[in-house]
This record gives sequence, structure tokens and C-alpha cells, in this order.
Amino acid sequence: MTEQELLRQFKYYNGENEPPIEFDDNKRLWWGGEKTLLEKCRDSSFWNRLKSSFKEAEKANALSGILIDSSVPEIKRIIIYFLDLWHGRFFPYDSLNEINKY
Repeated sequence: MTEQELLRQFKYYNGENEPPIEFDDNKRLWWGGEKTLLEKCRDSSFWNRLKSSFKEAEKANALSGILIDSSVPEIKRIIIYFLDLWHGRFFPYDSLNEINKY
């Protein structure tokens, strides 16, 4: 996965140094998660490990909501999977459906 390929898949982060000022708190949160993913993927093996982890979770039926929606392309679901893990670790969920709103 190249940096440019990944950037094209993001909903909020477009390579800026700071999130756009018109973003509300939730958009800023997702912008930060996408930026973090891009930075982590500069290590070429990170994307492959993330994808493998997603596949294992999928096989174990450990996913729900948008993460199992086959109408969403796999690359987007892997990004959402990362954001779900990242968001859950660094920020308390206000709602269990927060990731499904992404």
C-alpha cells in the first residue's frame, strides 16, 4: 500500500499539518487517526500486519457493524478497523456506534 493509495482512501486527512479549522471534534478525531495510520504505514510491513489482523478477526467472527458490511471495499474496512482500535485505545467511546458513523 503506497502513501498515495492510502491517502485516496481517507475521508478526512489529505496531508495537511493541522486539521481544517471547519472540522468539528469528531472530524478532527478521525483526521488524527487517518494521519496516524499513514505515519505507521511508512513502515512497509505495518499495512500487511494490519490486514492480517483484520482477516483473523473477520475469520473469528470478532467484527460487527460496518466492518462486516461486504458492500464496503476491504481497504476501507481495514482503515475503519485500524481507526476502531486506535479510537478505542486513545479516546473513550461516547457511543458504541461511533465507528459506524465514520
